[in-house]
Formats: sequence, structure tokens, C-alpha cells
Amino acid sequence: VSIFPSNQTIFINHNFSFQILVIPDQNTSGMQTNVNYNDSIINIHNVSDGGLFQNNVFFYPGLQNKSRIQNIFSVILGQNSITELGILANVTGKAINEYTSYINLTNTIISTPEGIAIQNIVSNGSISVIYHYEDVTKDDKINIFDLMTVSRKMGVCTCIEDVNRDGVVNIFDLMMVSRAMT
Repeated sequence: VSIFPSNQTIFINHNFSFQILVIPDQNTSGMQTNVNYNDSIINIHNVSDGGLFQNNVFFYPGLQNKSRIQNIFSVILGQNSITELGILANVTGKAINEYTSYINLTNTIISTPEGIAIQNIVSNGSISVIYHYEDVTKDDKINIFDLMTVSRKMGVCTCIEDVNRDGVVNIFDLMMVSRAMT
């Protein structure tokens, strides 16, 4: 069971998505898990059925409780089972603060058709949230104010205004900001 993609870098105030990917090695008829994350860095807005068990299932998107979505589960209704890889859930949200939020799966249980737990290995993930380097004013807009801020620091410092991170604020940084302006 793994988070896919396992590691993402997202700009602040942008949307993201990831899937809970399952690769069963024997007949499987149900699964549950919790998703833990840092709610001061990302917000999760939606959890939807990924189609792991295809048709005729009962899917529950979990209960959101601050920095956890608890008891996401899907179970096949009837006698069927699957052995193919698939997606338990699609998860979407928005990046709200700069830093890294780990995406950890806990209480992950996979069941055989007989109701016996299958041993599993979990691979967690992360979402790193960054500002656009060109947004030196950090107002979520790249505009003339960023250009003016960089121009005032030309040749003066190696700081946030060093957009291309080459150790000096110069015309290259101005060019990067001007090309990214909205």
C-alpha cells in the first residue's frame, strides 16, 4: 500500500492530488486505512473511490478530524475478490503554508474474502509546499511589486531576491521575475 506519487512539490495556494495505491498479493475483498497529515500546511478537501474493487462495493471516504482522515474503507458486496493492483482512494486538497507535510497511512488493514487480515507493507509520502521563487513579496502574485523589490536589491545581497539562487541579485533575477509576471 503506498501513496502515489510518493513525494510532491506544490506551490502555495495550489491544488494537489494523490492516490492510495494497493498491490495485493492474494485475494482481497476489503481494505481500510487512515491518512495523517499536517493540517497547518495542507488541507484535504475530498476523498473519492479509486475503483480498487471495481463495481458493487461500499466505499466510505472517511471522517475528517483535524489532521487525520479516519477510516477510509472499501469492501466488495458479495462473494467476489480481486488480486490486481488498483487505487483505493483519490485524495485532493490545497497547499496553504510553506513547509513539508508528511502523508502517513496508519491502521491499514487488508482483508481476504474470509475476513482474515493480510500482512501489508505501507509506503508513506510527503507534500512540500513552496512559494514561487519569483514571488519575492510572497503575496501569491508575481507582478511589478516583485520586480521592484528585486531591482532594489541588485548587487546588494544574496537573499530571497536572488531568484535564480546563483549567489547574486542581478539582471538574471529580474528576467526570471518579468517572465513569470501574471
